[in-house]
Amino acid sequence: MSEELESTQEENFTGLTICNIKDEWGWVRPGLQEIYDADPDPKQCPEDVYADCRYGLAKLFCMDNKELFVVLSEHKEADNLLHLVVWMCWAADKGSRKMSVWLPDVEKYAKDNGYTSVMCETVHLGIAEYAIKDYGYFIDTIVLKKFVRGKDGKEEAESGNN
Repeated sequence: MSEELESTQEENFTGLTICNIKDEWGWVRPGLQEIYDADPDPKQCPEDVYADCRYGLAKLFCMDNKELFVVLSEHKEADNLLHLVVWMCWAADKGSRKMSVWLPDVEKYAKDNGYTSVMCETVHLGIAEYAIKDYGYFIDTIVLKKFVRGKDGKEEAESGNN
């Protein structure tokens, strides 16, 4: 990960503090699993996030009360533009709109440290609508998918759904 995100070790965002994923794994892992369980096509598992945090490819930020965590990483596009990515975000209280506590600071950090944008992906339309309406985000791409041979590419038994 770039030196820009590396410097977040000294940077805390309102309500969020950088944390060692090894120390927080007991409560972060179930939150990550909840995120992956809600994804109809998970391409990773909680241990992938753990590894990326341990190897410096991502950073974990937590609320002291363990009600929320955010994992940040970065993405470099072919044109060398660097984007700060909200890779994972979990809150114990769903729909609590805690983004208002930390997202403005993350955006300021991104701007001050040379990132072109802040990006995130979600399978939840409500989160996307909230980010668009309240924070000025826009939809870059929408991908629709339907499995025709099952998630693993093998035929599933006829389910009666067309």
